[in-house]
Amino acid sequence: MSFYFSVGDTTVWNPALSVGKLYVELAQLLAGRADVDSGLRVAQSDDCDVNPVVFREFIATLVSAPGTQHRVYVELVRGFVATSLVMLTRAGIALDEGVRPDWLRDDDLLVARSMAE
Repeated sequence: MSFYFSVGDTTVWNPALSVGKLYVELAQLLAGRADVDSGLRVAQSDDCDVNPVVFREFIATLVSAPGTQHRVYVELVRGFVATSLVMLTRAGIALDEGVRPDWLRDDDLLVARSMAE
C-alpha cells in the first residue's frame, strides 16, 4: 500500500504506507517542538493533504529558528528537511531566498532521486 501526499490535485509524494506514516509522525513531533502548525492534514489512513503555505513556513522554521545550527539537531532533521524540500519543489514552491541552510548542501537533490511521485 502507498501513502499519498497531495497539494490540491497534485500528488507530491507517494511513498510506502509505513514510510508515509513515519514522515507524518516526525512532522507532528517537530511541529510540536517548534510550536508551529506543520500544514499536514491526514485525510484518510493513507492520504495527507498538504497546505503549501503553512508547510513552507513550517520547514522555514525548522531550518532558521534559534538552535537549528546545533550539529546534532542538523543531523537529526537533515533527511526530514531534504524530503520536505522535494515535496515543496514538486508543488512549485521554494523557501525564501537566504532561508535554505548551508548544512543541507544538495541533500534534497539526492533524496529526490529515490522519491516516487
